[in-house]
Amino acid sequence: MKTFEPLKKHKLTISVGLLFLVLGLSTGAGVMSLSAKAPVAEPTQSVTSMPSPSSTPSLAGDPSKMDISSSAVESYPELPMSPDNPTLPAGSLDPVSDPAFPAATNQLELDFFKKAKASCGAFNSQGAKFYHFDGSYELWAKGDDGFMKANFFDAKGAFTGTLPEIGYLPSVCDPSSVNEQRLLGNKLFASNFWLESFDGLEYIWHSHRGGPSVSSVSVYFAQGLIRSTLEADRDTIWIRHGLDALEKKSALKTY
Repeated sequence: MKTFEPLKKHKLTISVGLLFLVLGLSTGAGVMSLSAKAPVAEPTQSVTSMPSPSSTPSLAGDPSKMDISSSAVESYPELPMSPDNPTLPAGSLDPVSDPAFPAATNQLELDFFKKAKASCGAFNSQGAKFYHFDGSYELWAKGDDGFMKANFFDAKGAFTGTLPEIGYLPSVCDPSSVNEQRLLGNKLFASNFWLESFDGLEYIWHSHRGGPSVSSVSVYFAQGLIRSTLEADRDTIWIRHGLDALEKKSALKTY
């Protein structure tokens, strides 16, 4: 798999929207968020780079330690990478106004939010398997109570933890959450974001997740859905939407 370097030196970063500062960050650091004003393109050389999916782990889960079969071990395609001289698709910065996506101020954002909504919908309705660089993985499924549940496994298929113990929800639904807050009229932290893209394929998504701190996630799309989310403190190298019956049983099982 090609090395992922979404923020290479000397590339043009498209920063969509106006940015403003919020309290609670260290001196000189600003929280980035969007307004409905016209976008501004400006070069940058100082944005922190994300982890790189430079190697594909060997996923050899041990089915004797869980309820899924060996068919769960699978290869996954390379993600779409930016060309050496990326450019945004024509019309990306054209202003838009869509009542279903009030967070979107231009065509680039609107396309992003539409695909992000489809991704979150697939995650919630079908469940998903998340692969990590070290070969470990997560199985997510919706329980009978309507809430998403997950179990976590190492590269050999041994159970390592469950959702309450791990204590986080995946970032695949973060953009949809921001748009929902805009639909509700919320203008506080939960509704603010900053979106960067080189070419309309790779994105850097910055949001607050409801509080003053900022989370930055590198997002890749394939076949119209989010297939990879890379963060500074954790990564998902590949997302396979949809679980079979045995995988869903493993995701919901109490170990």
